[in-house]
Amino acid sequence: MRVLLAAAAALIIAVPASAGIITSHLSSDADMIAAIRNVAAVAEGRIGDLGGVATFELDIGDDTGNPASTAQHAWQNGVSEPFALAYDPGTNLMSFTLDGKTLTYSPALSFREIFVRTRAVNDGSSVHVRDLVINGESVEDFASAAGPDGLDILAISGVELYEGFTMTGTANLAWTETPPTNSRLAFQIKIGDAPTVPVEASTWGKIKSLFR
Repeated sequence: MRVLLAAAAALIIAVPASAGIITSHLSSDADMIAAIRNVAAVAEGRIGDLGGVATFELDIGDDTGNPASTAQHAWQNGVSEPFALAYDPGTNLMSFTLDGKTLTYSPALSFREIFVRTRAVNDGSSVHVRDLVINGESVEDFASAAGPDGLDILAISGVELYEGFTMTGTANLAWTETPPTNSRLAFQIKIGDAPTVPVEASTWGKIKSLFR
């Protein structure tokens, strides 16, 4: 009996408890690029030209510099707007939905990590991505940046993603006087894998695609 109890205790000890969602913050784009081994998809909301026809405000793909799908959106100054990012493994479709517009993309790579990047270049501008929930579990953290030259990158791990997930949250873009343009006020949700081996130094080409 003692042997059986000892064996059972050993089995209990050997089973790790669920760590749940883990968050941290990165201080630079170079750190973010170094933290991602493979980029599977990037969903973006940016100020653009506030819904005009010259450029887009929403996009998804594997690179914000050349997105697979785009849409127009007239951001409301200082208003928190709900969004959803979801992955269906049955169809291999990643979908990004905001204001009734849904963009889709089929990632070619697996993924386990989420990075939420917020950037506000102009003085008097700010962007907040809050109220995050992944597969029904609240993320007790957020990404927020304020100009001039504000940058905040929230790294999220500890959740199952590749077998299907739904992430919801709110995005708030705000500015004073003349609105910024293009990606000078923006957020990106980047899905990928953390490296398991040392990565090479970040290249300027990878970084500058975030600064259109």
